[in-house]
Amino acid sequence: MSLNNSPYLNSEHWEQAASCDLESLFNTDHRGSRKLLDHQAFSECLIKERVRCDRGGAKFCLLIFESTDASKADTRVKQISDILSEHLRITDELGHLEQGVRGAILTDTSVEGAWTVARKVVQMLPEEIGPPRASVYSYPTDTDYQDDPKKNLDAIVESTDQTSDASDSGNQPDSKPLQRFFTQRLTRYQRLRDILAAGSGLLILSPLLLTIAAVIKCTSKGPILFRQQRTGLGGKPFTILKFRTMREGAEAEKAELLSLSEQDGPAFKMTADPRITNIGGVLRRTSMDELPQLWNVLCGDMTLVGPRPLPCEETASCSNWQRRRLDVTPGLTCTWQVSGRSTVSFSEWMRLDLDYIQRRTVSGDLSLIVRTIQVVFKGTGR
Repeated sequence: MSLNNSPYLNSEHWEQAASCDLESLFNTDHRGSRKLLDHQAFSECLIKERVRCDRGGAKFCLLIFESTDASKADTRVKQISDILSEHLRITDELGHLEQGVRGAILTDTSVEGAWTVARKVVQMLPEEIGPPRASVYSYPTDTDYQDDPKKNLDAIVESTDQTSDASDSGNQPDSKPLQRFFTQRLTRYQRLRDILAAGSGLLILSPLLLTIAAVIKCTSKGPILFRQQRTGLGGKPFTILKFRTMREGAEAEKAELLSLSEQDGPAFKMTADPRITNIGGVLRRTSMDELPQLWNVLCGDMTLVGPRPLPCEETASCSNWQRRRLDVTPGLTCTWQVSGRSTVSFSEWMRLDLDYIQRRTVSGDLSLIVRTIQVVFKGTGR
């Protein structure tokens, strides 16, 4: 048979075939039962979905259900899982978050759409057990990094009853930021290491700290310590401590110098900053102005090794992907500290931090501490 006469090259044949294929595709349920992922696999899916949204600008929601009847929690959670398993889209994921709690990742879904799913699930549940509590978390949101993230860490769910009331009144229930699911708290080993190292450091270096304090007090007006609000774990602000290296009132002068910043992005870095005092220049070159942050480490606001905390106003100007550095506790030193600092672009700085978070190890942390000490003795800090 000639190729020209082949039905596979006939446009009319393809149009008919395509029409049949599309019709059968739309009339066939391709979803099937969704597999219930364990906690680790579900968490990995959540992380991947956030990265996908950061790269493509999409949005997604996390829908969570929790039984309100402890005595029948297993039964109710299984009912919820079965319903979600049969009705989620092929792009969605269903998983186990913790005992008695189920979650569904709804890709490319608005907050309103997620609450619609929540109400439909509740309507499909048998009525012999009380309705579950539900909560919707969305990403990204304008409040992914709140001033008070404790609100996110404490409460898992909102009453589903509120969704009905809100729907009746025409007001759509709010969503919560997802940051609480990405936050990586310090392990017991890391916290113990920080307490021992910071406590020992403050004790051993106390003569040096007192000497620096006396010199600062005698050579310039103003307080010995500089205090500033920085963004910590999960976006929680904390007060960072540094030896004051600038003249009194320097913060009020910063706005006039922003155009002279040598660091791209929201961060401000200037080598020949006219506000720096004589002793301040020495402290900055040797990084000794950072020594009071051992107190921040001792208090738990910081750790020995981790992304350097940015001022709150600079964090607010970061892109979503750059804010992923807030998943971990900020540190005294990190890869950026030993990689050129102000000579590294802001985007590269953020990538160095994210690469550290993804690959951090005990041996890697020790290596960074050693390299940081070398920088201090070389006096190449800026």
